[in-house]
Amino acid sequence: MEKEWNSFKKFSAVEILSESQIAALPQDAEIVNTRWVHTDKNQKPRLMAGAMRRRTGKSEAQIKKEYPFEAKSRMVVIGCQEKDTGIRSDSPTASLLAFNFVTCLSVIFQWILEAYDASTAYLQSQGIARLLLLRPPRPPPPGVSPHDLLRAKGSIYGTRDAGRSWWKKLFKALQRLGWVMSKLEAALFYLFDSEVLVGALVAHVDDLYSTGTGKKYEESLKVLEKEIYLKRKVGDFRFCGKNVKQNQDGSVSLDQIDAIESLEYMVLQKNRRVMPNAPLNEDEKSAFRGLIGSLGWIARQTRPDVLVNVSLASQTMGNPTIKDVVELNKVVKVLKESYDFKWNFVPSSNLTLENAVVFCMADSSFANTTKLRSQCGYVVGLTTADFTSGYDTPVMILEAYSGSIKRVCRSTLAAETNGFLTATEAADYVRMLLLEVKHPGVSMVDLDRFYLKGLLIALTDAKSLEATLNKDAGQPADKRVKILVSQVKEFLGGDSYEDDGSVRCHWCDTSQMLADVLTKAGCEREPLLDAMTTGKWRLKPSAEAEETKQKIRDGRRRRKAEKQYSETLLRQRSGLDGAAASSTAAEVGGSSFAENFQGPFVRRGQAYEDGIYFSRTEAAKPATAPEERPLSRLLVGDFEALGKYLGGRGPVENAVVVLCERQTCQGSGRFRQDAEPHHTLLWFLRERLGLTGTKLGCGEGGCGACTVTVAMFQDGVVVHRAVNACLAPLCSVDGCHVTTVEGIGTSNKPHPVQRRVAELHGSQCGFCTPGIVMSLYTTLCRTSKPTLSEIESSFDGNLCRCTGYRPILDAAKTFVCDKEKCPSSGLDVPPQRPEQEKDVKICSTTADVLKNLADEKVQEASFPEALKTQLEPLKVTGTKVTWYRPTDLATLLMLKKAEPKAKMVAGNTEVGIETKFKQCEYGTMISTSAVAELQELSIRNGVMTIGGVGCRLWRFSSEFW
Repeated sequence: MEKEWNSFKKFSAVEILSESQIAALPQDAEIVNTRWVHTDKNQKPRLMAGAMRRRTGKSEAQIKKEYPFEAKSRMVVIGCQEKDTGIRSDSPTASLLAFNFVTCLSVIFQWILEAYDASTAYLQSQGIARLLLLRPPRPPPPGVSPHDLLRAKGSIYGTRDAGRSWWKKLFKALQRLGWVMSKLEAALFYLFDSEVLVGALVAHVDDLYSTGTGKKYEESLKVLEKEIYLKRKVGDFRFCGKNVKQNQDGSVSLDQIDAIESLEYMVLQKNRRVMPNAPLNEDEKSAFRGLIGSLGWIARQTRPDVLVNVSLASQTMGNPTIKDVVELNKVVKVLKESYDFKWNFVPSSNLTLENAVVFCMADSSFANTTKLRSQCGYVVGLTTADFTSGYDTPVMILEAYSGSIKRVCRSTLAAETNGFLTATEAADYVRMLLLEVKHPGVSMVDLDRFYLKGLLIALTDAKSLEATLNKDAGQPADKRVKILVSQVKEFLGGDSYEDDGSVRCHWCDTSQMLADVLTKAGCEREPLLDAMTTGKWRLKPSAEAEETKQKIRDGRRRRKAEKQYSETLLRQRSGLDGAAASSTAAEVGGSSFAENFQGPFVRRGQAYEDGIYFSRTEAAKPATAPEERPLSRLLVGDFEALGKYLGGRGPVENAVVVLCERQTCQGSGRFRQDAEPHHTLLWFLRERLGLTGTKLGCGEGGCGACTVTVAMFQDGVVVHRAVNACLAPLCSVDGCHVTTVEGIGTSNKPHPVQRRVAELHGSQCGFCTPGIVMSLYTTLCRTSKPTLSEIESSFDGNLCRCTGYRPILDAAKTFVCDKEKCPSSGLDVPPQRPEQEKDVKICSTTADVLKNLADEKVQEASFPEALKTQLEPLKVTGTKVTWYRPTDLATLLMLKKAEPKAKMVAGNTEVGIETKFKQCEYGTMISTSAVAELQELSIRNGVMTIGGVGCRLWRFSSEFW
């Protein structure tokens, strides 16, 4: 506190009034309080060093030793107590564009970069016109009585005009030394010597960032150091939260390693993560906004490759969901994985201030944000006139932007034009900055009217926009787009019609478009990051980019071939033009379809020729291609008792949910159009069908609370399985009959399983009971006379934390076939284990229950006749996932070759966990459940044959154990 008070006395910031001065004050004079603010100067560096411990290997003791506690006290005015009587508080600070522009000038001229920090800046602004009386803080400064009255002689920390007063002092000092402020960028100053640029400087409150050379520049800074008490930093320093390093080769590197390392993931409770569309609560919203702010600052300063992610997240601020948090956490992960990225400004002998050309790249994504708005982005920087030559050219990126277009666009061309206009406006602004530097003393009006503007190179990856801007004919019909096009042409320059080769706009491949990553999430970041790291860019795509583009073209041809093939098969099955259809099927299989799916695979006894698989002993037949079926027509089975309990009247009888053309809607069935391949069966049951009897427990397939019965027609028989609905993909139950706990009984007419579990006290809290009931129900569907071993093993996948399992097992054992007579009651009871006494007696309550259950029969489970068909190939295309279900090994291998990154799915126990809790994304999934070759399980001549991933463990154990 003593040091702070000494600063006040040094700059005569306040005076202590005498009794006579106090007596002369106006009667209505108001007194404003002051207070002390105590901080630790090393707190932030210590926190940053702690965040970097994993990288640096420093211990906590070493960090504390390097950044010990350093107290700092500041006396501030409680400014809110001062009346607002028209006091101006505005003061300019340098923009990020101005900062980058000064950095570019330093690299181009090979000047030294310097940073300055003004000591006690606000106390230096002497002179205050109004009467400002202050009461000393508690405790008062040394030598000051708590009853003294202070009068401010200048602006002090906390006053409304403190920032502006400092700015006025700085501006006057720079102006007196010959510095000229830019007419475009406030707080950007130039220093000229005989109209030659010798220095540039930006101011951010009390921090200065400058570069220059020559005697005039050096002398002006020496005067500033003494006049406003500047502390100089050079070479490697921090400025406004960025690490700035000027390297030996003259290049400048910017990074925010410590800021990225200090980022924290937004943690969600486990039960919240499985509900992606659930809205955030107030605490979560606050944390979400804070994370957006932290990421936005880093993205704007040094990591523009994640700008679009932050922009899209900020657009959901009104109603954010769990899914938005997950997406934002992915951005944190991306930054942490590339924490050491550096934005480099690299010098080039080809790039000088005289031949510097402004370039801009613009891109837009049509209707990809909320309320069908379009996202646009651009990159603006300096380069040379050879930018479009196709070879490596130097680039210095000055600004990157990503944001939504305020106007709702009616077409892709409208979105691209709006984004392109925004980019050319930004490029024209930079072009005027260059003119201002090259022609000092000329007004902006004269610069715009009489001086020849330099070349502006604009690039887009939209062929339609490039053709619209460069050609005189074929203009768009949309009048709004015409206006935008005319504005763009004004920025790029008119056509004199003297040179037919003149081009206003250049087209570049998407793989080279730096702004592509600024318009949509999930784009390749490498083009932009490479340009920022190396300081080079080329118009011609690399060999890898050409190969990737060719794969995309092949994929389009493949999908077109699949569609043609599917249409041909449908015509053939419907009996329309059978001979022609067969001929067309062979033709499609032998050209496009075969071209995209064929591979080196040849099975024993089969061969591949002209796109057709055939057996050497059988007639040739076309390979089965996945049939495209819209998602809204996906069969998810026959859900019995859809309506839960309708006022105690029992379940809806024979309610069938039909989403496929193979059945007709019966009872109270519903036709769904709002499902997706990435949805789970549990999500569909609860969120879309309202069948909440099936519970969401662990979400990992471990507790069994979500168990349902899935029946399918396989090898001529109906097979029942107990399935964890929380992991089962919705598409995996295509062609199956799904029964939930609502479908087997009601409170008025319970199923025997429900009744026995209830009457033998197998349920306490009841959360796990639906899953336990369905596991036992599934066992009874498989066999009407289960053994004791079968009953006990049926609960392997169910957990209960209340009952201890004994009453559950007592209820389940009443269904076993190998019963014994109770010696006391003479009733049939489940057999005793060898270690138990044979003459154990049962209680009277249990005896009464067993008497009532003696004649109770379990009704045999039904299965719809319409589902007794073989599964067909299936392809479902959703917004996030494309799901394939081939029915033979040949098609499976062809799909895997065509989609090498596709994820193979059998039971989904691993993939489901990865997508739910590890944020893994798989755009293509291939199910192996319908491939007959992978289901084989047999022993012939002493040789065991196991199909592989399609052979489930329960099948293996039931066959051989």
